[in-house]
Amino acid sequence: MALAHLSEDRIQDYLDGNAGPEQERAAAHLETCGACREAVREYESLYLGLADEAGFDLPADFAASVAAKLAPQPEPRAWFYKGIIAAVLLLAGTGAVYFFVDLSVLFDMVNKGLALETCLDTAVSAVRTFLSILGIQTNLLVFSGLALLMVGLLDRLVFAFRQGKTLFHV
Repeated sequence: MALAHLSEDRIQDYLDGNAGPEQERAAAHLETCGACREAVREYESLYLGLADEAGFDLPADFAASVAAKLAPQPEPRAWFYKGIIAAVLLLAGTGAVYFFVDLSVLFDMVNKGLALETCLDTAVSAVRTFLSILGIQTNLLVFSGLALLMVGLLDRLVFAFRQGKTLFHV
């Protein structure tokens, strides 16, 4: 039968006393195997060196000095995402108006060269007709829009206050 050397893990378990039932067999093997005894001596030396390591303490301002040396991170580009959202909303609104409101009368008036006031009056009338078809009152729509605007401004004010910033800081 060929003699198998102790593995690195078994040597460490032996030195730690964690070999369990293998502890006695490992000790018997070490009595006859010079290579494994040498490996055990190296691990014992390593263990002694690690035990003697005093360690070191970091200075109190270590984290601050490292943070000061790091490159500042760019601010998130919230304006870019807000622009995308605004563009999508504008396209959706334009599409809804184009789909639900008959603008052919307005285009005919522009082509005929009628006054801008007449065109705007026709457009406002078409939008009011569209809202009445949906059952939405114009004053309710304006009130809701203003309420949403106020809630948004209050939310931004509270959020900015919690972060210690001014209201319009981006």
